[in-house]
Amino acid sequence: MAKQTLQTVITLSGQVDNSFGVLGQRIMALGSQIDGLSQKVIEFGKESIEQYVRYDDVMREVQALGEYDGKTIQTLNEYNRSIAQTSKYTMEQAGQAEVMMAQLGLNMEQTRTLMPTVMNLATAANIELADSLDYLYYTLNALGEPMSYADTLADQMSKSAAISAADIDTLGQSMQRLGSGAKFFAGGSEEILAILGGISQFGSDMQGRDAGTQLRNFMLTLLAPTKSKDELISSLRVTEEEWAEFESYMDDAGINVTDTAAAMNELGLSVYDSATGELKPAIQIIGEMDAALSTLSEAEKNKMLGNLFGKRTTTTALNLIESLDTIIQYQEEIEKGSEGYTQSMADTMEGGLGGSLRKFNAALDAFKVTVGERLAPQVENITDSLTGFINSLTNMDDDKLDALISGCLLYTSDAADEL
Repeated sequence: MAKQTLQTVITLSGQVDNSFGVLGQRIMALGSQIDGLSQKVIEFGKESIEQYVRYDDVMREVQALGEYDGKTIQTLNEYNRSIAQTSKYTMEQAGQAEVMMAQLGLNMEQTRTLMPTVMNLATAANIELADSLDYLYYTLNALGEPMSYADTLADQMSKSAAISAADIDTLGQSMQRLGSGAKFFAGGSEEILAILGGISQFGSDMQGRDAGTQLRNFMLTLLAPTKSKDELISSLRVTEEEWAEFESYMDDAGINVTDTAAAMNELGLSVYDSATGELKPAIQIIGEMDAALSTLSEAEKNKMLGNLFGKRTTTTALNLIESLDTIIQYQEEIEKGSEGYTQSMADTMEGGLGGSLRKFNAALDAFKVTVGERLAPQVENITDSLTGFINSLTNMDDDKLDALISGCLLYTSDAADEL
C-alpha cells in the first residue's frame, strides 16, 4: 500500500505533479541501500564472532599448556594484536605459534624473545611459522645456546642461504637432523652452516636431512675409536636412539672401528687437540685429513678412506675435502656479514604489493577479533539461554513432548494446505 501511495501521480491546480512519485522511488532506493548495508553489517558481525571464537580457542589452549593466568593471557592478546597490526601474521597465527612454544615448555619471556625471530625467518624463507620455530628451537637446544642466540642463528642461516646452493628450509632440515651431533662441531653454528653450504653444491644428496645425517655420521665415525660408547654418549650428549641408529649405519656401511682407528693412526689424524684435550674444529680436522691423504697415490687414498669410513661416508669425506676452500670462505663471510641479514631478507620479501595486502588482511583480522570480543558476552548470553531452552525441551516428560510434536505437525500440515 505504501508503495502504491508514494507512486501515485497527484494533480494540483489542474497540473500534473509527479514529485511524490519521484520521492517515493528515492525513498525505496534508499531503503534498499540500507537493507544491503544492514546485511553487510550483520555478515561482518558474524565473521567477527567466528574469527574471535577461533582465536579464543587457540589462546585457551595456550593458557592450558602454559599454565598462564588471565592477566598473562591478556598481555599475550595485546602482543598478538600488535603483531597483526605490524606484520603479515594474524592474531590466530601468532597464537598457534604460542601453542607450539608452550608445548616445548617455553615461558612467557622466552616466547616473547623468540617470536620476532621466528616470524622474520619464516618470512625470509617463505616457510610456515611451525617450521621456522622447529629449526630454531631444536638447533639452539642442540648447540646449548640460549633463546637470545636465535637472532644470530637466523642471520647465519639467511647468509648461508644467500651465498650457497642451499636455502633456509634445507639448512633448517639439516640442522634439525644433525640433532645432538651439533656438539661435535667445536666451531659452533658458523662452522656447521659453512660446511652445509659448501657441500650443498654436490646436489640433493648433500642437502636437507641427508646432509645432516651424513655430517653426523662423518664425525661419529672419527670419534668412535677415541672413547668407549658410554663415554661418548656422556661427553657429547648423544642419545641412546641416535647411537643405536649410528651402530646400524656402521653395520650397513661395513665400518669397523678397529680399521678406522688403525687408519687414523697411520695418517696421524686426531680429532682432539693434544694440548687442551678439546675437540678440534671440524674444518681443522678436514684440513688435516686432506693434508695427510695428499701424500698418497689415488689407489692408496681410496683404500685409506674405505678403512676410515666404509662404503657410504667415503663420498661425504671426498666432498668435504673438495669443498674445503669454499667452506673456509663461507665461514669468513658468515662471521663478518650475517648480522641483520634475516630482517633485510624479510623486508625485501614483504616490500611489494603482495606484502601490503597481507599486512592489510592481518590488520583487518585483528579488527574482526576485537569486534568479536566485544560482541561475545551478548552472544554468549543468548546461546546459553537457547541451550537452557533446548535442554528443557529435551528433558520434557513424554506426554508434554508428544503434545508439542503433534501441535507442530498439525501447524505444518495447515500451512502446507494454504499453499
